[in-house]
Amino acid sequence: MEQSKTTRGWTGTDFIGLALGLAAIALLVIAQPYAAGYADFRKTIGRILWDRWFDARSTVWQFGILVVPVVSWLVWKRRAALVRMTPAPSLLGLPILLVASSLYYVGFKANNYYFGFIGVQLFVLGGIIWLLGWRIFRAVLFPWLMLCFVWPLIFLEERISFPLRQLSTQGIMVFIRLLGAPVASEGTSLISTSPGHEAGSWLLLKVDGPCSGMNTLFALLFVGALVSYFAQPGIWRRALLFACCVPLALLGNMLRLALLILGCAVFGQQFAVGDQQNEMTTYHMLAGLMVFPVLIAGLRLISKVIHAAVAKRKKHHSPPRAESATPVAARKSLSIPS
Repeated sequence: MEQSKTTRGWTGTDFIGLALGLAAIALLVIAQPYAAGYADFRKTIGRILWDRWFDARSTVWQFGILVVPVVSWLVWKRRAALVRMTPAPSLLGLPILLVASSLYYVGFKANNYYFGFIGVQLFVLGGIIWLLGWRIFRAVLFPWLMLCFVWPLIFLEERISFPLRQLSTQGIMVFIRLLGAPVASEGTSLISTSPGHEAGSWLLLKVDGPCSGMNTLFALLFVGALVSYFAQPGIWRRALLFACCVPLALLGNMLRLALLILGCAVFGQQFAVGDQQNEMTTYHMLAGLMVFPVLIAGLRLISKVIHAAVAKRKKHHSPPRAESATPVAARKSLSIPS
């Protein structure tokens, strides 16, 4: 009698190894003083993240506090499939761990936390492959990629902010010219030019960092990645939908500027925008939140277009149905009488 094949499944050793790996990463992030930056003492990577997540001066990276819970939820959603898999530890994880250790050490010696970010990200990759194998890593590939959003890449702010300011200003000016509104641009500033009134009498809006869309760009990309993953099957269709996040974010930011201009015209600049000495007004904050509905609605619309295009292509290339070789009338004439 042939014996049925059984899978080994997860063992106590696998769970212990996973727990030890998570504990090691937690120590690297939470316990080990790592980089000082411009401070007088070294901070842990966890403290560096915490400072950025709760920075009252900038909201660019505040969404990062949601990344780990979302990543954990994504893994939890795949728990049934993961439990059915058999861990197959691979020694190929060791070279990745070696590279991760080297980068982590270089960042520690150079007082540069970006190397530490990359090192920890690679520690997670190498640890999964070494302890659990490639198959399980492929199952959690998307959560691992989403974990990249937890790291605040401050150096990108200066590189991206100014181009965003220019694109947002030029984009909104196209609509302003079409509407014939009395608004002009000077660099990256928007100024009212109503006849009979002094320039800037009711609108003097400098499109600086917050108004450039920088404050919400990475949060929008984080949300867009989630929407793209669940809205489309297959890596290429998801990548196409995710690539639409940047133009949609720019469109949403232009809507924000349009609402600010409208608010200044109707309620006055003090109410809609405030001044440089005051904090962001409630109207200004609510206008900024409008970029998220624009992004989600835009992605849903584009997703429907992709689904429709794929369905039409499949229908066009599908072979025609084979018709019956013998017509119904012919079959009746060939039937044998009783």
